[in-house]
Amino acid sequence: MNADLMAIFNSIIQNEAAMVFRHRCDSQKRAKYKEMIKQHMDIETVRSRLVSCSIKSPGELFRDLLLLATNAIVFYSKRTREHKSAVALRDIVTKVYHDHYKSSYHTTTSLLTFSTTGNLPVKPRSARPRPSKSKLQSNS
Repeated sequence: MNADLMAIFNSIIQNEAAMVFRHRCDSQKRAKYKEMIKQHMDIETVRSRLVSCSIKSPGELFRDLLLLATNAIVFYSKRTREHKSAVALRDIVTKVYHDHYKSSYHTTTSLLTFSTTGNLPVKPRSARPRPSKSKLQSNS
């Protein structure tokens, strides 16, 4: 098991918003839930996938945690505790995701050395030119 992935996971599930999703809720066992939600996810499922090494990268971990939050946002009405917790969890996961990739990006780029001699950045060309504004207005 990757210690970094488990550290990310533990930092997220310590939040109160995640506590609601530790196990499958009773309402998630009903036919309506199974009809609406194609892939169930809860905290224990994510944990077991981490322990079994089914989750191999931070991206896969964030994907599963965002799936958990999105499922709850879709299924529960806006006034419920589950919906509010899911929105909070989604925000937490998104923040940790951005922080993780921002820090890993800076670490990676600081280790690289760039040589710009003769390799100046070039603006990519469009595959096909856009029509000018005057042509768009004349066609109207």
